[in-house]
This record gives sequence, structure tokens and C-alpha cells, in this order.
Amino acid sequence: MNRTRALLIRTFNRSSATARDAWQRMRGGADTLAVDLESVRHRMELFIGSLYGRSIRIETASVRAAGMLTRLANRASRGRLVEVAESDADTIRLPRMLCDSETLGTAAAQYRLLAIEHAERIVRATQASMPENDKPLERDLYLLAEAAAVDSGIARGMPRLADLIGRTRASESRQRPALRSLDSIEQEVELLTQRVLSSPPDEIPTEIANAISP
Repeated sequence: MNRTRALLIRTFNRSSATARDAWQRMRGGADTLAVDLESVRHRMELFIGSLYGRSIRIETASVRAAGMLTRLANRASRGRLVEVAESDADTIRLPRMLCDSETLGTAAAQYRLLAIEHAERIVRATQASMPENDKPLERDLYLLAEAAAVDSGIARGMPRLADLIGRTRASESRQRPALRSLDSIEQEVELLTQRVLSSPPDEIPTEIANAISP
């Protein structure tokens, strides 16, 4: 199974590189290192469908502040609203555009990791056990625990992605808001978030290990 997944990932990388090159030519040259989700969306849906054996839609994420984790992400981006990747029972929502990065690699690789992380949430039925909107703190802590569990499962089941997970976490850690700018509850959530981000991808911090479900 791992060999099949590795082959699918390599195939997706090659086809996404072709799409990225075409997008760069359309945008005016190789210096434009951005990929629009719509240019790779159908290909990613086929990739995720092959990987998980089920149909999963991919749509564009909306810019909205829902919950403390999203507010902290927006604050970490220095006030600029961000499109936060999310998923429900059968749909993945990803940012409208991603850019190539010296730290994180190609935009296609970043899209691929986000899609796999949220496909894992769909397979785990994360949405079904999520606390209601009137319990925002419990909801955010649940999502943080799920994120740690999902990344750990990916790093163990698809080891080739562990390095990208680690680099993504390191990049996010460098952009976190200063604790002094947060209230006491936000500080506690932020400390847990930073604990997850600083942990090896295949490990789950002991602080939240007992909270993981389903």
C-alpha cells in the first residue's frame, strides 16, 4: 500500500509541475512562482480519489474568522486575512493560490500535503465528532488534537511527506503571534499550538494525546 501511495504521489508531482509551468508562462514568465488552485483542482481530486478509494470534492477556501485558531492565524499574518484550509464530511477547501517557496518547495507539493491532511480528516470522520459552534474553545482544542493525530498518521504511513510536514511546521512556528499580544486563554491555546508545531511529525505531544478522537 505504501508503495502504491508513493507512486501516486510521484505521478501527481510530475503532472502538477507541467501545470505549474503552463501557469507561469500564462502569467508572464518563470519568475512567477504561483499556482492557482483551479489549475490543479481536478487533478488533485483524481489523485485523492485514487489514494483513498472514494470521491472527495476540492473547493476554494473562504476568508472568514471562525474560532480562536483562525483568529490566531490571522494575527500571525500581521492582520492580513488568510484563507485557512478546512474540510467537512466530503469536501476539502484549500487556499485560492499558493506560491513556490525555498523552504516549503513547490506550490504543488504544498497543495498535495494540505489535500492529504484534509482527506485524512474526512476518512477519520473528524467532522462527526466536532464540538458545536457554541463551544468554540472545545472545538479549537479538538481540531488541534486532530491535526496532531493526522500529521502523525501521515508521517508514519507516508514517510516521504514527513520532511515537508516538519518544514511546514517550522515555517508556521516562525510566524506565530507574540504571547504578550494574547489574552490568557489565547496564550494557553497558542502554547499548545506551538508545542504541536515543535514536535516531530510522527509524534503526538503528551499534552494533547489523551484528547485525540475519534
